[in-house]
Amino acid sequence: MSNRLANEVISSTIRILSAAGFDEDQIRQLLTEASTRVSSIFEGSEEDAPLGDVALEFTIGSSDDAENMSWEFMQKFEEIPEFKQLSRIERRSQALDHISGTKGIEEAIDLIEKALPFTQSAQNWLLTEAPQAGISVYPSRDQWARDASDEELDNEGKNVFLDDYGLGYHFVFNLISSAAEASSRSMDSKHFARIIELLESEEILYPDDLTERLSRAGSALQKSIVFRDYISNLSGYGELMQSAMIDDFIRSTRFEGGAYIVEGWVDALAEEGVLTKEKRSGRWRITVH
Repeated sequence: MSNRLANEVISSTIRILSAAGFDEDQIRQLLTEASTRVSSIFEGSEEDAPLGDVALEFTIGSSDDAENMSWEFMQKFEEIPEFKQLSRIERRSQALDHISGTKGIEEAIDLIEKALPFTQSAQNWLLTEAPQAGISVYPSRDQWARDASDEELDNEGKNVFLDDYGLGYHFVFNLISSAAEASSRSMDSKHFARIIELLESEEILYPDDLTERLSRAGSALQKSIVFRDYISNLSGYGELMQSAMIDDFIRSTRFEGGAYIVEGWVDALAEEGVLTKEKRSGRWRITVH
């Protein structure tokens, strides 16, 4: 079986489970348990026992009619051109390695720019077509569940939630978050601003956690200005242990972004020629010019 076909099968499975009401953590646990069963099959020890507690304890809580309606509607959704375009862009995004450096960030932004209009069109299709099929549309599954009545919870399958993992565009939000965090770690305010500009250019409903991640990345990027000043004050001090310097910066400025972000700033300043790095005896040492 080719990798492409395998990816399509796995993606389809995720969308089916999401449409049935499983959340992202439940889907991840089910797939992890399924991988264990694959090993058992090839080892000849497969038993007929069901998957773990997640599968046993989770109940969709909707009638067969509701399930069939949601299933048929999602099949129709997967046939629209926007969904197919998003699937192609998602496949290209999977070819990106860990996003870092200017080249990686620009490649991610290029995919984001292509995907966002299709994401808006896909959401618009859901908002228009779902009510006509007797299906209600809500921005967030968790937010809806907090206020839903017992009867509404029992008919959860009659609803579509725009933040569900299986709607074909969730990868776009992960890509946005990763590119924004990479921009922050590279002290790259230009590309960070471009990412925000692209997101705001489309009328898209996106998960609350994306807002939180972008806010953290933006705050870290602002703090990088303080770090640049901090580094300039170390000029003339000779060779310094990088880890000790980072610990001192985090402690003295109460930076909450973590050492990983600051290490990225050190690399960015090294590329600019502000400082040099050398690794000896397994430890990084820096000299500020």
